[in-house]
Amino acid sequence: MNGAPMAGESGDTIGHHAPADTGLTHSPVAGLWRAFLIIYATALALCALDLLDGKPFDSDIDDILRALQIRHLMSPAGHWWNLALPMIGSPEIYLSPWSRLVDLPYAILSTLAAPIVGLDRAISLSFLLWPPLLLAVYSLFTAVIVERLAPARNRADHLLLAAATATMLLAVWEFVPGRIDHHNMQIVALMTIMAGLVRWDRRGGLMVGIGTLASVAIALEGLPFVAVVFAGLILCVLQNNRGAFEVLRAACLIMLFATLPLAWFLLGWEASLSTQCDAFSAPYILLLLGCAGILLAGCIGLSKAPVWARLLVMAIGGGVLIVAFTKLFPLCLAGPYWMIDPLSKALWFDRIAQEQDFAFYAADAPLAVLLLIGVQALALVAALPRIWARLRQGEPAPAILLAVAVSSLLLTFFMVRYIRFPFAFAPLLLPMAFQQGAQNEANRRATAWRYRVVWPAAGVIAIGMVCLRLVSTPVERPFDAVDRMAYDDCRAGDFSSLADLPPGHIIAPGALALTMAASSMPQGFTVGGIPYHRAAPGLKHAFEAFTGTDPGIRRAALQPFDYLAVCRFSLKPEGGPAPLYDALSAGGEWPGLTRMPTDAANPFQIFRIEHARLQ
Repeated sequence: MNGAPMAGESGDTIGHHAPADTGLTHSPVAGLWRAFLIIYATALALCALDLLDGKPFDSDIDDILRALQIRHLMSPAGHWWNLALPMIGSPEIYLSPWSRLVDLPYAILSTLAAPIVGLDRAISLSFLLWPPLLLAVYSLFTAVIVERLAPARNRADHLLLAAATATMLLAVWEFVPGRIDHHNMQIVALMTIMAGLVRWDRRGGLMVGIGTLASVAIALEGLPFVAVVFAGLILCVLQNNRGAFEVLRAACLIMLFATLPLAWFLLGWEASLSTQCDAFSAPYILLLLGCAGILLAGCIGLSKAPVWARLLVMAIGGGVLIVAFTKLFPLCLAGPYWMIDPLSKALWFDRIAQEQDFAFYAADAPLAVLLLIGVQALALVAALPRIWARLRQGEPAPAILLAVAVSSLLLTFFMVRYIRFPFAFAPLLLPMAFQQGAQNEANRRATAWRYRVVWPAAGVIAIGMVCLRLVSTPVERPFDAVDRMAYDDCRAGDFSSLADLPPGHIIAPGALALTMAASSMPQGFTVGGIPYHRAAPGLKHAFEAFTGTDPGIRRAALQPFDYLAVCRFSLKPEGGPAPLYDALSAGGEWPGLTRMPTDAANPFQIFRIEHARLQ
């Protein structure tokens, strides 16, 4: 591979001049902006489709917790480097793992709008404004990638581009107004890497480095894709591809020199040196710096050495880095969710759909979503001939992008939480796969491939997805007390009675705990039991108290708390005993719990815990 530039002069489908009869003027800049407008307009239409029922398809508890974190940051008690949320106690004060990099744009927009509409409303407006603005960034990176791979030359190509954007459905829905979880910024960070790859030059390498840092700082879900990208770059460097040298060197230099400043900006030095296995902190700072140094030494510093020598240097350096990581951060070997106890895992984590495999998801997923996943797989198959042709011409970036898309699809089959990523990556290859190019040998082979392989594969995939939907059956189990605790959010409840009580620690079922934390509880109150992995100790206390049958275990679970809160729940109990929750949610009493006065029509119930006589 000789590192030929990816400007589109290869004789494949990517010429830069539109035919005279299309009525379109075409230049690289004009083509880029035209592609951006098509992608952004289509994506906005998809967002509008999602909001027809008034609620984002992907809305979840993470949006509630993110809103709580941002509002606390913007309050007088908030501090940029302090990620503690003092209204949540499990029973210790909750320390958020979420990156300030995601909070930053909301804080900026809120600060700018606050003098005009007031701070509270400004924050709410930022939740609605920033996701569509970020969608514009996503659309721009998508346009950059597509224009590098297969620039649109006529109206048929523009229709194909709009269709490709439509297949990005679940990725685009991460940018719906109100969807403020970190996944949209995570996708943009990874798209920064992909846009840098297709440039295949030094500036592209800077983008790869910046996207890598942003991805790791935001969340750890992108690490598998970052690893695939750098594995591809290493292979290209070992093949003496000159563009790969530029990309890898620039990316590693960014990682080497910008990791510590970014860590200081987001965390401060004290938190940067802490061990947080589920978030950007010392373990991942070490990995970023170590990998950058090893790659610079092995691939770049020894560029004239034999391949075996470079591999040996990287193997030794990698071994030393792994040993250092295991010795310095042994807790992280158990994974990011080490703090989840067996009871919380069984009653909460194992019931979360996105943590299951694809067969579990397919049982309840809309058939349209399953067919769109089939389209993602079809795009990867259809793009193979042209990616192979580009690879033979010394342009490996499309092949690396294909590897990232394939890995995202495979990860989705193992864990559904990755489902948004193939919807972002695979459609990037659709224009390359299905554009009609000039009548040359490469395009004739691609056309033959479509007739012989792609269209039969489309039928097989479609039939397979339909069959998967038909044969996958949901796990049948009764709607038990744990399910009711997950729905018992008491949004119609009035929490104002807390103002008449001395401050203290409250334990509540998961959904109610989250609603209370997001409400304006009086200062000095904390609530435990929110359903999130770092709050698992509080969840364990809640499950032992509400569902346990042993009075001794119940007393120990409630010992750190002063109050217990429950809402009246209209559905009758099913699926096994949960004595305390069943009694209180039905409006009953319990020995050792003294009911605090509230309005008779108020479903919210608050009890003072009398530990000495608690049963």
